[in-house]
Amino acid sequence: MDVEEKTRSRDVRPAFFELAFGMKIGAVDPHSTDRKLEFRRGSGDKAETINVRGQIDRVDVAHDGSGTAIAYDYKLSRGATQDDMREGRALQLHIYLAALEQLFLPGNRIAGAGYFAIKGGDARRNQGLYRKEFAEYTGVRTQTASTLSDADWERVRDEMRARIWE
Repeated sequence: MDVEEKTRSRDVRPAFFELAFGMKIGAVDPHSTDRKLEFRRGSGDKAETINVRGQIDRVDVAHDGSGTAIAYDYKLSRGATQDDMREGRALQLHIYLAALEQLFLPGNRIAGAGYFAIKGGDARRNQGLYRKEFAEYTGVRTQTASTLSDADWERVRDEMRARIWE
């Protein structure tokens, strides 16, 4: 069963391709922005800011009235593991999630982000960070290590947020 069949009840479909932030160079989605994603920590004289630019390969959005979104990064075969993400070796999906939350879809529910493997067979979307409660939006099996309870989702996101500063 393909992605469209698994998510048909929620009418999830691709909405944006090559959605850029912090730049609008080349063939990007018309909804792209020149605004950079900003990470901040501290306050006053001790405040620090990191500005990030990037481009999300694909964003799917549910057309069931919820506006629930999922970000994807295309890979030829496999993406990073959750251990890579938590240990700071692969922060791309966290950055994509933050860009959706802050720049493109503030207030929308985010079901997750993952790698869409071009040569992945049945497991082509099972690597990433997906929220278990939104499985009917992602179509990702809830038994995978990438599908997290809300508490685990927040914990992993906090770990990745902290790794940005390293």
